[in-house]
Amino acid sequence: MSDTSIVNAKARLPSLVQRAEAGELVHITRRGKRVTVILSEREFNRLTAIPPKLTGYLQFLANWRKRLQADGSESLTGQEVASLRSRETGRDFSWDQ
Repeated sequence: MSDTSIVNAKARLPSLVQRAEAGELVHITRRGKRVTVILSEREFNRLTAIPPKLTGYLQFLANWRKRLQADGSESLTGQEVASLRSRETGRDFSWDQ
C-alpha cells in the first residue's frame, strides 16, 4: 500500500494504474488524508462479488428482511439500531451503506 497526493497522482497516473494492476492498493490523499483508492479490476470484482449462498445468521437476516418487505413493514432505521445497542465496546454500525 502506498499513499500519494492528488497532485502527484495526476502526474503519475499511468504508473499508479500499473501498480494497482500488479495488486497494490494505491491511496490518493488530499491534505494528508486518504480520500480514495486505486485498485485493480480483479480486486474490485472480488470485493463486489455477491456471495454464492448466504448461510447461518446472514441467511436468517436476509429472509427476515424479505418477510418485512413482503408484509409492507419498514425495517429498522439506523437511529433505532443505535438506540438498541450498547456503546461500551465494539465498532460503529449503520444499515445505510
